[in-house]
Amino acid sequence: MKKVIILLLFCIHWANTIASVYDHVKLVPHPRAVDANAFVSNPDGILDGETVQSLNAQLYELEKETSAEIALVAVNSIGNQEIEDFSNSLFNRWGIGKADSDNGVLILFVLDQRAIRFEIGYGLEGALPDAICKRIQTQVMIPEFKNENYDAGIMAGVDMMIKIIKEEPVPELTSDDNNRNFFIWTTVILFVLFGLLPWLWLSYNGKRIIGDKKHQTNASRYTAFNSSKNSTFGCLFFLLVPILFFVLFTALFISWKVLLLVLVPLLAAILPVNIWAKQKMKKIRQAPIPCNVCGGTMLILPKTENSHNLNSSQQFEQQLRSVDYDVFKCENCQKKEVFKFESSSEKYSVCSTCGTKSSVKKNQKTIKRPTYSSSDMREVEYTCLFCQYKKTKQEVIPRLRHSSSSGSSSSRSRSSGGSFGGGRSGGGGSTSRW
Repeated sequence: MKKVIILLLFCIHWANTIASVYDHVKLVPHPRAVDANAFVSNPDGILDGETVQSLNAQLYELEKETSAEIALVAVNSIGNQEIEDFSNSLFNRWGIGKADSDNGVLILFVLDQRAIRFEIGYGLEGALPDAICKRIQTQVMIPEFKNENYDAGIMAGVDMMIKIIKEEPVPELTSDDNNRNFFIWTTVILFVLFGLLPWLWLSYNGKRIIGDKKHQTNASRYTAFNSSKNSTFGCLFFLLVPILFFVLFTALFISWKVLLLVLVPLLAAILPVNIWAKQKMKKIRQAPIPCNVCGGTMLILPKTENSHNLNSSQQFEQQLRSVDYDVFKCENCQKKEVFKFESSSEKYSVCSTCGTKSSVKKNQKTIKRPTYSSSDMREVEYTCLFCQYKKTKQEVIPRLRHSSSSGSSSSRSRSSGGSFGGGRSGGGGSTSRW
């Protein structure tokens, strides 16, 4: 019941938020309510009359030539609404762009938030990807906005966008230096943290373990190096979580492509180290060892010969992969030694009768169900797959824990309101502030 109430409250809050955005969107004057060929809504007089006329003429010619529709809205405020949510709702309410090609653009200028937002329709996302939109804003428009030359900034940005849509030559938009420096330094830092340092540390540990007298066997050295590898990659995992959160947060203000530019070098650094570590463990495990009988050298035998050197229970364990065995044979005296490596899987346990690691849970029965205030017991039946021995064991069932979950679903209805062509936003675009 408590979960249902929480879910209902969340849905009510979400619905109120959507309704609030929708109500504010309805207050924005539709440019074609007065002039059927208008594209600019300037209710607060932020732009000069001559600028509005010039923009309307440019955008009218663009629609005639390419069918693309660019709507421009300049307002003092949209209240406490997020500019991304507001622009998406306004775009779809007006239906900017043609319904069959979704080739619309909404340029939203909000003065009190000092923000400019481009909302791009599906059909123009190829010509106006997020990165290009961001560069138009930061390199063409915002320098003028900082000097309060709003008309000049809007005119320059619209002119650049029109040329791109028409596939006309435009001045080169260079990548932002700060973004480029961020990518470069992020790549270098991630390569060092997740590639170079782990490799150097594991290389040092490998040499130290091999030279340590307390590790006299391959199995001992293998176990020690495996422990070092697991602890190293465990530390990397805890380091990776805050890094990914930082990158994701940054990507929201730069571009989603930041994620790719960071994850690619990250994987390129960490995967080779992991592969190298596994190969190192294999070499440690299979390295020749001295024979304690004749002093000769013992070499590992191929896995295909293990069946002749293992007893029936060992062969069964190897088939189950609950235990792996290495068999070494001396070149001189032909002595053989068997080394055991247990799997980390908890699926199998050691049978108390035959000693084979092949006992599995078959059936379990709850004696009494646990509650939120107390744990309880259950009976578990274990069966050895090798000797078929069965035993029943009692295990503690942890008490129940309170948890809350909420979910929401959202859908975006296609709207062809106003007198634009009924286009739909693709959710792409860019927001910049000054």
